[in-house]
Amino acid sequence: STGTLNVESDEVPTTIVIGFLPLSSVHYSVFNKPSPPAFTEELKAGSVKKVGERQILSCRAFGLPTPTYSWLKNGQVFNDTTNSYIELELKHSDAGEYRCIAKNSQGSIISNKVHVQVSYISSFDMTSIPQTIRANVGDAIILPVPPIESVPFPEITWFNGTKSLKAESKRYDFTVNHSLVLLNLSPHDDGRTFHVRANNTLDEPVSSESFTIFITNPRNIERIAPTIVVPPVDTTTNNNEITQFICIVNARPLKYNISWFRKVKNESILLTGPKYILSKYKRKLNIKNPTTADSGIYECVVKSNYPTVRASARLTVL
Repeated sequence: STGTLNVESDEVPTTIVIGFLPLSSVHYSVFNKPSPPAFTEELKAGSVKKVGERQILSCRAFGLPTPTYSWLKNGQVFNDTTNSYIELELKHSDAGEYRCIAKNSQGSIISNKVHVQVSYISSFDMTSIPQTIRANVGDAIILPVPPIESVPFPEITWFNGTKSLKAESKRYDFTVNHSLVLLNLSPHDDGRTFHVRANNTLDEPVSSESFTIFITNPRNIERIAPTIVVPPVDTTTNNNEITQFICIVNARPLKYNISWFRKVKNESILLTGPKYILSKYKRKLNIKNPTTADSGIYECVVKSNYPTVRASARLTVL
């Protein structure tokens, strides 16, 4: 459409013709211009789910012409749907990595990757694990957690018979891999049984077969010098991520003192203060909020009536 504007002046009157573009034309030119797809809703997987539960994966894209969709699972075309979503009634075989592709005549775009996780827990694999452990009085033994597959990672609990072993004790402790360490065995340990249970909270808990201890030398040995049976190991951690070193010591009797030091140049600095948290029996050192300045060598020192024993490991903070 057009309009007129009269301009008066001392000279010749002037008429200016003004043209107007219809609003509908503006809308058409902006919103109907062909364009490749752009995501307006990214793909999200959510938490681990149980078999039989529903999992909906959805991604939406804007583009002209209207995009069509295809889906990939583990890099392969998943199904022939052209919908912007897929709905799964979960089976174990549905676990994997998913992406969606939106495309039209102007181009295509591929989504971020998401991992669909379906809960699962296997039996413990006892085939390579000795279940009969023979040891002498005063020995220390380490009972490993037998191999198991689980999604999500399970909580591990050890049992002596029917009694659960929740926290460290003077005569036992746990490694970072959840192995059970039994210290200073006595004649009373002969015939004791231990087993481990795994619980991922979504599936039925599973228990291992039992480990049985036999004391082959029941003579009462009075004294054994301290030895470090689980030394600290080199550790790499992220900034401000709580970090733990372990130093488990056996002796008979279990009378010794563990101290933790940090080696700086030629000095050993005793670790005290709120940054350093020691477990009840000082076998575990937790370092709160480590920074790159905390990188270095940390040492566990064991003193008793016998010669001092020690072990060290390096901490690297990224």
